[in-house]
Amino acid sequence: MANSTDSSGYGYGNGNVAGSGELPAIDLASVRTYDFGGISMADQLLKQTGLDRSMEELIPESSDTLKALVGYRLLESDSVGYAADWYPKSFASVMYPDAGMEPQLISEFHGKLGIQ
Repeated sequence: MANSTDSSGYGYGNGNVAGSGELPAIDLASVRTYDFGGISMADQLLKQTGLDRSMEELIPESSDTLKALVGYRLLESDSVGYAADWYPKSFASVMYPDAGMEPQLISEFHGKLGIQ
């Protein structure tokens, strides 16, 4: 009996599917998971209120940073000092890829805004 192959390329009955007791190998180091519900909701709030456009017009070179920090403050109760830890694990890193979220860059950004 010939092995059939599904659209994923894994053949049935040849040791490459769950039914055979084996699963295909997955490189877990390259898999990223995100909690994108909260930041997506914050982004929609910015868009519906027009604040996203205002941010882009007022600070075009740093609008991703501002949007990411606003999202962080809306979603998290921790100090902004933890935003650098939150950002790479959040879907914000995909939505706002140009955000400068390293601690030094956040501090410099606050200086630009006049925030101490």
